[in-house]
Amino acid sequence: MSSREPFLNATGADPGDPQWRADALGRAPPFRFWPAPSRLRLARAATVATHAPGALVVAGGATNGVVTVIVHGSALTCHTGSEGRRVTFKIASVASVHGLIPLVDGKELTNDLIALDPLRVIRIPRGATRSW
Repeated sequence: MSSREPFLNATGADPGDPQWRADALGRAPPFRFWPAPSRLRLARAATVATHAPGALVVAGGATNGVVTVIVHGSALTCHTGSEGRRVTFKIASVASVHGLIPLVDGKELTNDLIALDPLRVIRIPRGATRSW
């Protein structure tokens, strides 16, 4: 299975299970290079969310300090101007990570993340990343 295929466990594992979240994080850079115990610590603090197509998953300008990892579906990474004009930078897919740079530089996110398909993401709070 490639790291870009949806992370759906054939055994029917619960996405609420920390081990399932840790395994999913292990498919996304930079987390795939982390030791398994460190990924599991992040996974225990993380939550799973689902979004309908067209939903605003992450708003540009947010300073919430959450890292978002896509585990199923795809989303637009874009900037929406004050007049509503949207400029798309890329289509983010499985294993894409959104929100790492603001954790490093402390500034706000500059891009929106908008679901293209039914989307499942893992959200890792800032506090969990501080305890790497």
